[in-house]
Amino acid sequence: MSPLLRLLLMYIMATLYIIAGIFHFVTPEFYLAIMPNYLPYHLELVYLSGVAEIICGLMLYLKRTRVFGAWLTIALLIAIYPANVQMAQNYWSKDHPQKYLLLARLPFQFVFIWWAYQYTKPIEHAKLLAQELTENFQAHNSPSVIETSYSLDNKQPKRTKYSESETRLIETLENVCDRFLKYNVHAERSGSLRYARGRSQTMETLWNLRNKGVKVVLDVPDTMWDAPSAEITQLKKYCEEMVEEQEENIEQWYFDKQVRNEIPLEKYLCEDRVLKNRDSSCLREVYTPTDQETTNAKSKGDTEKID
Repeated sequence: MSPLLRLLLMYIMATLYIIAGIFHFVTPEFYLAIMPNYLPYHLELVYLSGVAEIICGLMLYLKRTRVFGAWLTIALLIAIYPANVQMAQNYWSKDHPQKYLLLARLPFQFVFIWWAYQYTKPIEHAKLLAQELTENFQAHNSPSVIETSYSLDNKQPKRTKYSESETRLIETLENVCDRFLKYNVHAERSGSLRYARGRSQTMETLWNLRNKGVKVVLDVPDTMWDAPSAEITQLKKYCEEMVEEQEENIEQWYFDKQVRNEIPLEKYLCEDRVLKNRDSSCLREVYTPTDQETTNAKSKGDTEKID
């Protein structure tokens, strides 16, 4: 899906929710008629759901609140589903001319849930993917020449620089998401900076205490302290989804030598495509190590020199 179409569909959804929310105040009697009988405070709930729909629409409009607004929209769609079922039942029993339309709307509501889910994926993962791809390309920038095609006749096989070959791209894309399993969640940071290699300050403190002989009791054994958490495993999954969605854009950047030399992958993939018309503030997030982290890094370096 192109960024422009994605943005257009999002604005359509946001507008529909704002209009629906306003109608809760314009024609409350319509919504009172479909309110399930087992719920109390029918009028108050009608107004409350109207406010919720307006808030959902406004949050979808704003870049900084779009992800949370999408999750709120999903929750609202699930919460009002019983009322829609009640509405379909009422109109069906009265043989209303729109009864088939109201009945068909029930499964279609799941389409709206899926629609909203498309905007829940954290967008900072695109930045992390671009950074990992860039580092991987730089680490595998061998000047060697490889043979990329073979023939049964006496013609010489085609020879290509590895740094410009399709083989390098395929190997990088196949392995890039596994690199995220080396990440940890740094709860003391925010935004895209929450995900980084190395132990978080909390885990570093716990390991230091344990190494000094202090008994530290956690819900998991110490052999699992550095194992990838559920959030990191989810990060890897998001990476795999994004690689699949953006493979064509990555290939276009990679095989266009002029573009590759002039435009960094982070700008080409994130700023100009994935995050276009979306909140791109994560691209400007740069982490500055704390004094404690700098001291720890120097201590580790000195230890390695002594060893």
